[in-house]
Amino acid sequence: MPGATQLCLRALYVGLFCLIALRAAAEAQTPSRWNTPIVLQQLNSAADDYAPALAPDGSLYITSERDGRALFYRLETAAQGDVNRTPTLADATFNAAAPNNQSYINFAPDGRAYFSAFRLLERRPVLNIFTAEQIGDDWREPAPVETLNSDDFTAHPSLSPSGRTMVFTSNRPGGRGGTDLWMSTRRSNGRWEEPLNPGLVLNSPGDEITPHLATDDSLFFASNGFGGRGGFDIFLSVREGGVWQAPVPLNSINSPHDESDCLLLPSGALIFACNRPGGAGGLDLWLAEPIRQETHERPEVEYLLESNAPAITIRETVLVSAIDILPFVFFDENSDVLPADQRLLSDAETRRFDESTLPNNPQELHGDVLNIIGSRMQRYADAQLQVLGATDEHGRDERGELGRRRAQAVVDYLRDIWNIDADRLIVAGRGLPANPSTTQLAEGRAENRRVELSGDSRILAPVRLQSVRTQVEGTALRLELDARPRQDVASWSLQLRNSYGTVLASWDGVELPAYIEFSAADVSADDFSRELQIDFSGADRFGRRGAQSAQLPVERVSTTIGGRYQSGGDASLRRYQLPPFAYDQAELSTEQETMVYEIINSIAGDARIVVTGYTDVLGSDGRNQALANQRAIAVARRIGKLAPQIDVRVEAQGSRALFDNATPLGRFLSRTVRVLVRSNE
Repeated sequence: MPGATQLCLRALYVGLFCLIALRAAAEAQTPSRWNTPIVLQQLNSAADDYAPALAPDGSLYITSERDGRALFYRLETAAQGDVNRTPTLADATFNAAAPNNQSYINFAPDGRAYFSAFRLLERRPVLNIFTAEQIGDDWREPAPVETLNSDDFTAHPSLSPSGRTMVFTSNRPGGRGGTDLWMSTRRSNGRWEEPLNPGLVLNSPGDEITPHLATDDSLFFASNGFGGRGGFDIFLSVREGGVWQAPVPLNSINSPHDESDCLLLPSGALIFACNRPGGAGGLDLWLAEPIRQETHERPEVEYLLESNAPAITIRETVLVSAIDILPFVFFDENSDVLPADQRLLSDAETRRFDESTLPNNPQELHGDVLNIIGSRMQRYADAQLQVLGATDEHGRDERGELGRRRAQAVVDYLRDIWNIDADRLIVAGRGLPANPSTTQLAEGRAENRRVELSGDSRILAPVRLQSVRTQVEGTALRLELDARPRQDVASWSLQLRNSYGTVLASWDGVELPAYIEFSAADVSADDFSRELQIDFSGADRFGRRGAQSAQLPVERVSTTIGGRYQSGGDASLRRYQLPPFAYDQAELSTEQETMVYEIINSIAGDARIVVTGYTDVLGSDGRNQALANQRAIAVARRIGKLAPQIDVRVEAQGSRALFDNATPLGRFLSRTVRVLVRSNE
């Protein structure tokens, strides 16, 4: 008599596709009571006989050890219950898949076979799941199903009638104790999904083995952990509203001995394996006929629906940008009036100023540079600011009177509008700036007519902005419709609604289709709420109506991506823009050195970096190309010193300006280097 260990080795893990069933009709199709079982004397042998399975052609396969090792035997035309006959050895390649044993064969609707066989690992053999394809009358060589297998015991595959769901048994990590049932779903390309453990509803701290999916919504299996009459007992769980219910023991089948390996025939009869007395020897196959209730009433139509997706996923990408402010205010020629490109607020408007609402663009953001500084000076009451005014050429206003008046105009705005104490604002004036642009060109002179702001790093720090990009991931919903009895359906309708009641899509008709396809990506993410409501209803030819509802949860996944003037939503790709270089210069400033250091520190693991240099459009194309290259090389060399292991490539854009060069601001912002970091993840 085989013990619990032998039975566990025959256990099948159910890899269940995450489906949503609007209503389980398992109870209508599955008898709840059977007559006293009888042993199938002619089918059995003195050795162990177990694991019955029906093939698409109606033949019955069993596993038997009558020849000294586990092999598959076949009984033709057995689907209707004529099973008490002597089987013959199956003539197929899967009967020689391993030198020792193979067992627990199951068939997909297309005839493909799945079964358990030993696989030799580095240190030991282990039972895994194999598959073999039938071409005509011949079977191809079996191969392991890699996505279902592991280095642990994996066996007892059982397929749903649709062929899309598999349940099997395994003692791999992540279970609830002993051997557990696991579930997997078959994709449209034929590949099986990674298995999922259905949890404590179907798995106990003991052993669950030999599952059998009689329908897509009714699951038989054996367990010694849910209580029962003794040893392994057979249990039935049905799925209602997409949820597997607590398993119920088959009291008319179970005994104080071990029952397992059941198969529900189309007639409603149940074949199962048991080691109770009265058999031919070892583990034997028994048959129990159903107890039927006579009824003359026509059954009501039951409506069912399954979805190929367990949830709708909405991906929220949070872009956190850090935009450097250019601490200059450019003035008109011979003027000390604050320029028109600055957005000047009233005292009352300052109370509503919020950095987080500023545009995510350095050229547009510069119009609020004085408001940014004023707001921060209020926040940091101990901070000071140096305000230096300059003019456009040597020899003119050498005492810096015009420059001082320009600086004072900035101070007056911060004092009068932002209520900043004048003692915290240090005013100075001079002729040309310390790092002037060329005085030979009108554009250079326009850049020199400016006020420079310097001091506390908290006041001049980059502006950090956040934006959220929301999109529905491309979920192609395939809603499979069914009704029992299907021929009685006279009309039907299907609606998809969000939790606010808005109808997102609807269908109706007379003849019930096999499925409806719907792309969730075609719906705006704003239209989805907590869940997607699915309403399926119909009327039969006798005027009776039926309806079912289910909910498909909406899962939101958030990803945060950050960087200096960062753009794009790819978490593995980050773009950074350095603060501007001085006119016609390629040496790194302190601010640029600091930013390069921050970029290197933000890289986790391997990465590839592209450094691209830019200039304004002033000067010749040749000079600009050389200057852009020098700037990129300076940054690349600094990266190489800080992180010599990183692959860095240098590019130069020359006279290709990043911003509008018609203004001093646009020309300054174009004198930069961009750093693109691609993580090798």
